[in-house]
Amino acid sequence: MQKFIPGKVLKEFKTRSGKPAILRYTKWEDLSELTKYVNEVSRENIYVGFSGEQLPRKEEAAWLSKLFKDADANERVQVLCIVDGKLAGAGTVNTKANLLRRCRHIATLGIMIRKKYRGDGIGTVMMEELIKQAKTFLKGIRIVELSVFAENKPAIKLYKELGFREVGRIPGGLKHRGKYQDDVIMVLKIAG
Repeated sequence: MQKFIPGKVLKEFKTRSGKPAILRYTKWEDLSELTKYVNEVSRENIYVGFSGEQLPRKEEAAWLSKLFKDADANERVQVLCIVDGKLAGAGTVNTKANLLRRCRHIATLGIMIRKKYRGDGIGTVMMEELIKQAKTFLKGIRIVELSVFAENKPAIKLYKELGFREVGRIPGGLKHRGKYQDDVIMVLKIAG
């Protein structure tokens, strides 16, 4: 089982446009930039569950504290993508260990990419790394699941290319810009 080391570099790569990038674990020093990043993405009102909300630094600190606690227990990991010294994207994969015992073999995955970096291949590299992290870092994971807005066609296409398959929908399960749309549930079997 891999050990979580805050700030550890996991991968170096070049974006489609040739910019050097790294994927690494989150560290405490990321708190201010993460708060700014989350609020920026929220203001865009894109396909994320917290659109429109502004997160106070105190809440982000509490979330980060829980992330480190969960990471120490091999139940969650967050990967950041840094391009040109800037936070370009963040992704998290975590177990359902805190919910139901019978679901501990399922991990939930989610990513966000900063607007100016979308379409540069970062999402693909991040998803591949998060799947790898689920396999090597999280305890007993057999399935990775995610939820995606039905209208987010580029994301659905990427997830399918990575082997995820749609297993269901919650009709009108997500609200985006005042309109209800389906919540598409997708899974990737990684063991067994």
